[in-house]
Amino acid sequence: RVIGSICLVGGMSLGGILTADRFRGRLEELNGISRVFLMLRGEVEYHGLVLPEAIRSVGMRMDGGLKELLMGIAEKMEDGSGLPFGVIWRKALKQYFAYSYLNKEDQKLLLTMGNHLGYQDKRMQTSSIDLFLEEWKAEIEHSRRRLPGQCRIASCLGIVSGLLLAVIMI
Repeated sequence: RVIGSICLVGGMSLGGILTADRFRGRLEELNGISRVFLMLRGEVEYHGLVLPEAIRSVGMRMDGGLKELLMGIAEKMEDGSGLPFGVIWRKALKQYFAYSYLNKEDQKLLLTMGNHLGYQDKRMQTSSIDLFLEEWKAEIEHSRRRLPGQCRIASCLGIVSGLLLAVIMI
């Protein structure tokens, strides 16, 4: 029973720590996506690149899942399939979300961004990106303020629930 209790407390504590890590991962991912859109805005506005080239250029400067996402979108746009940008965007994001830390609200906001890109001129695209970034930065700030409390609660709940179950088991 003692060994089982120790394993139970350890497992529940690890679960709390992993949950806290997901909160940290979400904030890092929010910041990474913000960086993507800032770079995308620069590529469209200052370098005058069309959207597939801009997405490819930004994708080559990113790493990890965001790089794969952007490079996949750029390839699909350039392959001549004739699919509208919004369809390509949604398909790629749905695959990306399977391995993402983003919550449902973040995902919804990102998905709607695909409706505002790809169909407009340079000025309208940069305006759409600016509006998106305002909302996104507000979410980053909100998440940043809540992060310490969320991490503390997740870790404590993991430990306390493990101890409670161990006491009940004994």
